[in-house]
Amino acid sequence: MVVSNLIQKGSEISKTESSDTKDLEPPHSKNMMSFFNSSPQNNSSKKIFGIFDIMKGYNENTINNELKTIGLERALEFDKKKGIFPDTANDEKSNLKNNDHTYKQSKELNNENKLESDIENFDESKLSRKETVEQSTPLASSATSTATSTTTVTAAESAADIEDYNEKLNEMNQLIINTEILQKNYNVLELTNKELTSDVKRLSDLISERELENSRLNEIISTKDGDIKRLNDIFISKDQEISRLNDSFSLKEQEIKTLSNAFTSKDQEIKRLDDALRLKDQEIKRLDDIFLSKDQEIKRLNDTFISKNEEIKRLNDSLRSKDSDIQTINILVDNLKEFKSLQQENDSNNTKNYSNLISEINLKFEKLNENIKLKDIEINKLNETISELKNKDLQGKYDKDLLNEKLRLQVEQNNKDEDDLKILNGKIKEYEEIINNSKCTISELQANFNEANNTIKNLNAKLDSFVKNLEEANSELSNKDKEINELTLKSTQQKLSIETFNEKLVTNTSQISVMSENLKEERDKLSSLNDLLQTSEASVKSKELMVSSLESKLVNLNDSIKTLDDKIVTMEAENAELKKDNEEMLEKVNKFKNYIQDFKLFDVQVGNLIMKMFWNAQHPKEKSGRYTDAKFIRENLKDSNMQSIVAFKTNEDERNLEELEDKVDSLTYEISKMQKDIENNWEVKCSQLTTELEKGRIELKKEIEKTNAVEAKLEDMKNDNLQLIKEKEITLEKNIALSKEIADLQNKNLEDNESKFRNLVEELNKSGNVVNDLKQELCEKSEQIMEMKNKLFKKEKDFDELKNDYDKQVASIDNLTNSIKKLEGNRYQKITYEIAKKSRPEMDRHMYESLMVDEVDTIDMTQLQNIIKNLILLLEIPFSKLTKKLPLIGIYLKYERPILIHFANQIHYQLYNEEIDTKYFTNKVYTEYIESYDLNGLKHPLEICLDSLYQRISTKL
Repeated sequence: MVVSNLIQKGSEISKTESSDTKDLEPPHSKNMMSFFNSSPQNNSSKKIFGIFDIMKGYNENTINNELKTIGLERALEFDKKKGIFPDTANDEKSNLKNNDHTYKQSKELNNENKLESDIENFDESKLSRKETVEQSTPLASSATSTATSTTTVTAAESAADIEDYNEKLNEMNQLIINTEILQKNYNVLELTNKELTSDVKRLSDLISERELENSRLNEIISTKDGDIKRLNDIFISKDQEISRLNDSFSLKEQEIKTLSNAFTSKDQEIKRLDDALRLKDQEIKRLDDIFLSKDQEIKRLNDTFISKNEEIKRLNDSLRSKDSDIQTINILVDNLKEFKSLQQENDSNNTKNYSNLISEINLKFEKLNENIKLKDIEINKLNETISELKNKDLQGKYDKDLLNEKLRLQVEQNNKDEDDLKILNGKIKEYEEIINNSKCTISELQANFNEANNTIKNLNAKLDSFVKNLEEANSELSNKDKEINELTLKSTQQKLSIETFNEKLVTNTSQISVMSENLKEERDKLSSLNDLLQTSEASVKSKELMVSSLESKLVNLNDSIKTLDDKIVTMEAENAELKKDNEEMLEKVNKFKNYIQDFKLFDVQVGNLIMKMFWNAQHPKEKSGRYTDAKFIRENLKDSNMQSIVAFKTNEDERNLEELEDKVDSLTYEISKMQKDIENNWEVKCSQLTTELEKGRIELKKEIEKTNAVEAKLEDMKNDNLQLIKEKEITLEKNIALSKEIADLQNKNLEDNESKFRNLVEELNKSGNVVNDLKQELCEKSEQIMEMKNKLFKKEKDFDELKNDYDKQVASIDNLTNSIKKLEGNRYQKITYEIAKKSRPEMDRHMYESLMVDEVDTIDMTQLQNIIKNLILLLEIPFSKLTKKLPLIGIYLKYERPILIHFANQIHYQLYNEEIDTKYFTNKVYTEYIESYDLNGLKHPLEICLDSLYQRISTKL
């Protein structure tokens, strides 16, 4: 009963002490002190101290005093053996602090490099501790047996009232011996406990370090996952941009194809126009030849007109002479009548003779009257022809005036076209300036954007390699976008030049149509001139030759008219095609206008600005909003105060700067916060560790003080130590398994990260290949664009050459129109049936057609000139006197010649009873003239006939 009561009280005391020690423990040192609270050393010491306290109440005073003295002596010996002295407590604290500090430094230095070596050392120390525990087990077993024997002896002595004191002294000696053995075992166990505590601390540090590393790795993995997600988003956005660029490239390719098709069509049109211009040149040359021939014919007709005028004058003179002759004849008739009356009165015998003479005189008088009437008719006809010629001259002058007015209008229109071309060239130069200014602004914006990118790159230092590659690709793509924008602007310029060229073609076609109409009018005029010339030539040449020549010329003219009509039809078809092309080009221009209006650059709608600038360029008088950013800077850089201005600052620039400043501020705040947190946390941790060390030292002192009562508790410590060793082995195995799991997780994380980074690298390589392919495509496109530019340059050269040729042809056409006007004369003075009817009322339509007056209009210029020249040469009349001599010739042919021939025929008939064969004589002389074409060497048979007649009459008289 006594023993059981002692054991119960000792356990209660140990529980109270353990609760007290638990209350003293700090909350952060529970993991470290749990080992000490559960160690057999503490339990055994508490039980021993409880036994000593119980023995104080039940044993005698002598026993208590001796036991106390023995206990104190043994405690001092134990303290001396341990090296603990009451004066050296403070030194021990300093040593512990120094050891703690060196241990921390060595732990921090070797934390990352000796994790695996610590685990191996821990395993080796565990094996050595097992060996020491196994060696100390027989001592522990003997100690337990002695402890049990002591408890039974003391209980028996208390029950038998302690019969013999000597037995107690022997037992106490035996207890002392046992306590020494227990002290040795206790020292071994204490060493093992120290090693275990150091191992536990080291393992806890390793576990905390592993946990920190795991947390750090998890943070790195989370950051990497975020970076990977961000990179994936960037790759997706870049893929979208690449797809957008591919779409834009496809659109640009289509535009280039359309432009190439347009250029090929324009080349074909230029070739067709070249062919048309060549044909026009040939026609112009042919018309030049026609105009030259017409000039010659007109000169010849003028000579004939002069000769006709002279003949008319001569005939008028002859008529006057005839009038005088008629008057003399009338006087003679009167005289004869008087003579007849006288004869009737005086001589009736000679009535017959006188009657015969009178009858003869009457016949002659009647013939003379008939001749006079005929001469009057011829004179009237000549007067009509003169009036017709005058009308033709007036009409030719009027036509000349009209042609001069048309030429003046054409010259003014050409001047207007040249002014329009100058205005268009000025506008093109303004557009080029606007494009250059926009390029400057774009380059400045790009520079600002690059600076912002550089700041972002400096902030994002962890992902420099990826972001640099992507930004290089972005910069290259942006440069290509710039080149594409420049090419689109150049294509717009080329489209504008093509539109101007189309407008010029339209104007040229309209001018060609006007020229064709003028040519038709001129053809009508030439036909009228040909009719006049044919009429004039019909009077000179025979009718048969004139009909044949006129028919051949009519056929040629009809063929030329047909060819001209066909050309006009082709030109109208070409005009229709050009109109269709112009409509298509207008549709394309409208599409391009809509594209420009909806165009965005850096998420800014630039299209409206471009359209406003285009409108301002077309309205230079309105100065509002005419300056671009770069232009404003360039003009204001002259002032010294404005030299610091680089560009206009937009709201987006301010937003970007504010965002960058916010990011920088947030980053600096986070960095400062991290520094403060690190300083505060480490200082707090260091202070906590120092406090924990001091508390541990205090607890160690308490435990050292309690070692005096450790001897009785060694038996329980064995069992507790064995259990603890098993638990330690279990915990070590768990720790090893955890370390393996941690290593596996780390390996898995590393492998996942490596795989992710490999995938990212592969994706970046793929994107780099895509970018290289895009670069190659852009190079090819740039080469194609350069080729197209060279083609455009060649086409512009060809266009300039064609323009020069066109100007030359326009000048030649102007000269030809002037020459045509000169050749054509005034068409209102043209002799027609109505004009001839006015001058000669007795003329009817049949007579007018029988004379073939309108056939002269079909004769060309050379034929007319040749007819007039032949008249001048045949009649030997100068051109200046031709118009005067022609009426005289008409008078001679109509009046004088038939009168003279009639007179000669009457005389010849009186003498030879036959008339003179004038037809035979004329045919004979004509055949002689055809053989020699010389009028001077001709011998007219009429001269011989008249000479013989004169001789016969002279002989009779």
